[in-house]
Amino acid sequence: NTFEKTGGEYETAHDRAKRIRRERRAQTQKDLEDGKKQQMAKAINALLGEKSTAAGPAAKKAKV
Repeated sequence: NTFEKTGGEYETAHDRAKRIRRERRAQTQKDLEDGKKQQMAKAINALLGEKSTAAGPAAKKAKV
C-alpha cells in the first residue's frame, strides 16, 4: 500500500486509479457533449444559410 503525494494530498495507488478513471469518464462525456453542440451549430448554420440565400433580399423586404 504505497502513498503518493499529488497536489498537496496523499493518495493510494488504488485511489489514484479511481480518480484517473473518473476524470477520463468525465472528459469523454464532455467530448460527446461538445460534439453534439458542434453538430447542432452546423445544422443551424446550414438551415439559416439556406434560408438567407434561398429567400434573397427581395423576400426579406416583403416579410418586413
